Amino acid sequence: MSEIIDVSSFVAAHDDAEVLPSGKIRCTSTGHEVVADLSLLQAYWTGKRYKKQVALKAYDFDQHLPWIVPHTKNPHLLYCTLTRRPISRQPKTVEGHVSSLKFKRLLEAEKQRAQAEAAQAEREADGEGGADDADDDGEWELLEDMADVCDDDDEDGAAEDAEQMSTARAKRSRAKASAASAAAMVSGKPTATRGEKGVGKVSGAKVRKGEGDGNSDSDD
Repeated sequence: MSEIIDVSSFVAAHDDAEVLPSGKIRCTSTGHEVVADLSLLQAYWTGKRYKKQVALKAYDFDQHLPWIVPHTKNPHLLYCTLTRRPISRQPKTVEGHVSSLKFKRLLEAEKQRAQAEAAQAEREADGEGGADDADDDGEWELLEDMADVCDDDDEDGAAEDAEQMSTARAKRSRAKASAASAAAMVSGKPTATRGEKGVGKVSGAKVRKGEGDGNSDSDD
């Protein structure tokens, strides 16, 4: 590198220095303009501001996507989608953030979740083809079963109908007996059975016969 002894040699030695029509020297890396004075140019190009701006421009922030994204409101900040915190838009700050234990733990958990979802989606995709074949087989089996059931119903239908009619008759008989009993309770008269009615008639006949005999004896 040749010795820098004037402004022209300084501009020739720095790729990001250009001479403006106004005579000033502009830094294409930062956009800063400096008066064409060798001492001022050397002070700026070796200063912290220049180094910081150059490092910021050269740093690849996209390498941390989608976890580190631009801030939606402040252009000087970034945003971490894992920790949900804003980050200063400085390479040193970003490197420290992605190297922290919290970021690494959340990143690992997110990767495992994504892998689990991908595996689940793959299993579902593999199961769709087999499910179609299984549905076809199942449909034929269902049709065959329905045909068998229809045949069985034709054979057993008559027996089932007879059984249902017998059950209905028994229910009607019980219902009539219950209605008669309820009517007797309302009227206050007990419901006599067939045996009780026969006994009453015989007893009455006997009483009337006795009374007749008594009268005949008294006449005698």
